Amino acid sequence: MGGVRVFVTVGTDHHIFTRLLDWIGKWAVQHPDATVVVQHGTGPLPTGCEGREFLTMEEMREQISGADAVVCSSGPGAVMDARELGRLPIAVPRLARFGEHVDDHQVTFAQHLDRHGIARSAHDAGQLAALLDEVSENPERFRIDPTSATEPSGIRGVGDLVDELVWRT
Repeated sequence: MGGVRVFVTVGTDHHIFTRLLDWIGKWAVQHPDATVVVQHGTGPLPTGCEGREFLTMEEMREQISGADAVVCSSGPGAVMDARELGRLPIAVPRLARFGEHVDDHQVTFAQHLDRHGIARSAHDAGQLAALLDEVSENPERFRIDPTSATEPSGIRGVGDLVDELVWRT
């Protein structure tokens, strides 16, 4: 294993995603040969990583395109952006009990994405580390044909609708 490039995005949600930031920081420290770039939002930049709070859409697309692995929350926008750029994302659902979102809709969504091969999901630090180690061993497993990255079953539309309904409550 060596030289893998990981891009992590927590998105623009105002909820801090400390759990994911902690997990990726621990993995980065254990894999100093990896380059880990994090768009960390309102949370702290993890140890062993480089990054910024927010990126422009152009910068995000550049990071996704240059990454061997893309780790994101289980929001539809980030997942589909990664797929459109030829990456099979690793989706980590935000959880309400940690103040990461208002409810746990991302858990069900992440399971759906995983079940249908749209993304790989990680629900704990061990799963995330195992997936990143898998990327390190064989990055091609996390590359997809961008022309096959259409939005299956209206996933982006459904996800956007769920997000809009959650914000109204």
